[in-house]
Amino acid sequence: MVGTSGPKFPAIRAHIQSKIGDVYKGMDCAFTSFPDDSTVDPNACTSLGFSPITSYSTMIYPEEEHPSFAFIVVSSSLLF
Repeated sequence: MVGTSGPKFPAIRAHIQSKIGDVYKGMDCAFTSFPDDSTVDPNACTSLGFSPITSYSTMIYPEEEHPSFAFIVVSSSLLF
């Protein structure tokens, strides 16, 4: 999962676990995040160097950074 504020990821993991992992027993809800849980990186999307052949993107609104992420994704021919 890519975001701009790594410190938000622990709460996101807990939310996903409580809403999905605890409901559907045995479902692994783990994910790798970028940047790491202690880093804020406003350019995280471009830092990863997405490849249209091996990547896909799903945007979850309404964070103010998403329009710039969406532009990068669309200009890279990635579907979301």
